[in-house]
Amino acid sequence: MFQTGFSGDTQNEKDDRVDYFYNLLNSDQRVQVQQGILEITELQMFIELLWFALFQPTDGLVRGNNQGRITDLFPEEVRCNDVLGIGVVVTLMTLIYQMLHQWRTPNAKGRQHTITYNVMMHALRGMYNDLDHFPRFRNAVRKLPFVSAANVFPMDPKNSCPRSRGDAPPRLLEHIEPLVEGNHQPLSLPNAVFSSIRSQKDNLQAYSSCFDNVL
Repeated sequence: MFQTGFSGDTQNEKDDRVDYFYNLLNSDQRVQVQQGILEITELQMFIELLWFALFQPTDGLVRGNNQGRITDLFPEEVRCNDVLGIGVVVTLMTLIYQMLHQWRTPNAKGRQHTITYNVMMHALRGMYNDLDHFPRFRNAVRKLPFVSAANVFPMDPKNSCPRSRGDAPPRLLEHIEPLVEGNHQPLSLPNAVFSSIRSQKDNLQAYSSCFDNVL
């Protein structure tokens, strides 16, 4: 975790950081949950998780394309009204909450996933409905759909740490390029590898027969 700037390198520093975010997300006060969500979306850890879950190119994902992104299959859900979709954020926040809980008390059940999801969604709706009141969060969710390989670590999945580069030292946080909101069409998904069938249907770019018994 310390490679991404989430915490220091010692066990106590990691535990303190986990406790801090867990207590925010586990609070009965919506404002505390919102503060936790805000701070987490600004972390490199969240960028890494978003990249791994949706934005990382995958070989053979789509016929006729060497690579594709999961996010390109669901452009309307991933980016809505010029920001990262609420469904993406609430799902990742639910996972993060569960990971924090497992870190603190691995043998205890904790909240049910559905309850955690509903708590996060309640907090996020208040933020998305008034983004001007949460300028830091607004800036984060506007930039996140632009994440690319330059903004994340090349991770080694076996060791859960940045992959080594031969004799060169691993990349450090200061080597990672910051997220930048680039030029884009307001209704498009940045860096899309292909146009999804669902988007083609909405834009009348594909024959309706393509969707028979499919959607």
